[in-house]
Amino acid sequence: MSHRYYYEFRPPGIGCQPDGWTNREGGLPKSKYIVPSGLPNKEKSISAFGWVEYDEPLSFDQIYKKDLIPHDPVERAKFYLWISHDRNEETVDWLISDYQAQGRNWLLENYEIDSLAAYALILLDAEEKS
Repeated sequence: MSHRYYYEFRPPGIGCQPDGWTNREGGLPKSKYIVPSGLPNKEKSISAFGWVEYDEPLSFDQIYKKDLIPHDPVERAKFYLWISHDRNEETVDWLISDYQAQGRNWLLENYEIDSLAAYALILLDAEEKS
């Protein structure tokens, strides 16, 4: 399985992505890419200069340092929570459990107005599917 990441601020090039990539595509100008949102009845588009793929997932630190965006909605939700909370995994774990404790119905009612509820819903759905 390949793991895809999008170039948010620059096209592919030397130093624009961590080493070890297996495939990449992109250039100028930016393009719209439709990606899975992980949310009910929602489509998401990302504006990016292209994408790069790896055999193994990148660390959040690698993604952050190269300004990449994960394709996978679960990885993207975890990454956005990590980056928006001082890059602290313990805080993210607490936040996810706190939001999920509100229950599925509350998350469904609030995910469109609360991005943290959206991320918690994405992660809850992924847990239930696995």
